[in-house]
Amino acid sequence: MPAKMVGTLADPTLLNRRLNSVFFSYLPVILAKAGIQ
Repeated sequence: MPAKMVGTLADPTLLNRRLNSVFFSYLPVILAKAGIQ
């Protein structure tokens, strides 16, 4: 496992920030697909 991943796992706030950035970057796509359906 890369040291960067270990550091991320050891730092929950960094992990949460990364998850939030991924979530918010995909949120418009998900909403758009939901709106289309």
